[in-house]
Amino acid sequence: AYFSDSSRLMFFDDGSAIGLPYHFNFHSMKAPWFSGMTQGVAVSFMIRYYELTKNKEALAMAEKMIRLMLKQETEGGTLSRTKEQFLWIEEYPNSSSSKSVLNGFINGLIGLKEYCLYFPGDAAAREIHDSCYVAMVESFQYYDTPEWTSYNRNGGAITNSYLRYQIAELDHMYNIYKDERLRDQMRIWSRHAFDKFDKEIHFLKFPLYQYGTKLEWDAQRKMFYTDRSGAFSKGLIVVKPDMKHSGRSKLKYLTNAD
Repeated sequence: AYFSDSSRLMFFDDGSAIGLPYHFNFHSMKAPWFSGMTQGVAVSFMIRYYELTKNKEALAMAEKMIRLMLKQETEGGTLSRTKEQFLWIEEYPNSSSSKSVLNGFINGLIGLKEYCLYFPGDAAAREIHDSCYVAMVESFQYYDTPEWTSYNRNGGAITNSYLRYQIAELDHMYNIYKDERLRDQMRIWSRHAFDKFDKEIHFLKFPLYQYGTKLEWDAQRKMFYTDRSGAFSKGLIVVKPDMKHSGRSKLKYLTNAD
């Protein structure tokens, strides 16, 4: 019903592109503005709606949402380039204060990947997807420090809950791509999260938990190392509860890779 209400949408290019506008100013962006994360999640939603209903209008809307997402940010879309000239799906297009947000980019990329599966003849979208995937893998290094990781390319550490969110995103992506480099990055972030309990999931009364096991930092080689037969041997996240609170928490803890 929401997406059927045309007053909530904005149309471009003679109706061939649809944007989901934000009607407030944010950082340097003036309303209305569009987010690559939002467009990608909406595409994922439309594809799932189509699977449930076989309503072809949902696929038509997904195609139009992708059209807007894949326009350059200077033209009202969400695509930009990083400092290294990689293509990037921007959560906040044209924002100088929050450039190249990683978790928002991943959401947009997942939507684009799913779109390509349903529209295999769209060579332009597939080419952009392939370039963006390379950008993500090659750019992990620019977000990480030996102790933590950044929200965007402007710097500034993410919160504990955001780091766990990003681990969950990569776990989802690993199930799509089966790329060992994604599990390697999950190991790094899992090491960062070790013994830093999350107190920010407010809908749970006792939400403290941690992911994975501690990795070791090799200062000489400037890299993390771990036993590959460890917590991520099956591509799943291992969650270890804070024993002080786990018995009182409603969170369903995973205690092994199974």
